[in-house]
Amino acid sequence: MSDPTSTYRVQLTPDFGFAELAGIAGYLRDLGVSHVYLSPILQSTPESRHGYDVVDHSRIREEFGGAKGFRELAERLSAHDLGIVLDLVPNHMNTDNPLFQRVLREGPGSPYARWFDLDWRADGTIAVPGVNVDFRQGPGYRRFFDVSSLIGLRVEDPEVIAATHEVIFWLLDEGL
Repeated sequence: MSDPTSTYRVQLTPDFGFAELAGIAGYLRDLGVSHVYLSPILQSTPESRHGYDVVDHSRIREEFGGAKGFRELAERLSAHDLGIVLDLVPNHMNTDNPLFQRVLREGPGSPYARWFDLDWRADGTIAVPGVNVDFRQGPGYRRFFDVSSLIGLRVEDPEVIAATHEVIFWLLDEGL
């Protein structure tokens, strides 16, 4: 595949997923597009319109067509000599994800506690917006900018990097 010379940004949504994009591959190539720049493709909150609120880094978003749909899209784009550029979201997650919820239940002893940049209180709890924190006080975790529903991940931890890049490594291994 050639280097990108003309990208076309596609905002994937539950209403416009991999199959719909595959259907316009020829049109995009006729426009002179060399690469399709996709919005985040990992599993995010239900009905998310942007995809930056990832809840599972190990899955390609089902509403878009899942892993099978992505493979079919990649093959269709390749048939039209179109490359793919992915918007990755490896450094944060939505707080409504199973791993963080497990940390909230189990406390500092959770195997996932080190995944998140948390400020533990002396009693082993953390301040969570809307539950036990004054609105003037920040939450007990690093957020993505000031969005309290997006919790920062400790990307310096090799285990976190491996988990948050699982799909990306798979795509590379598959040549997609």
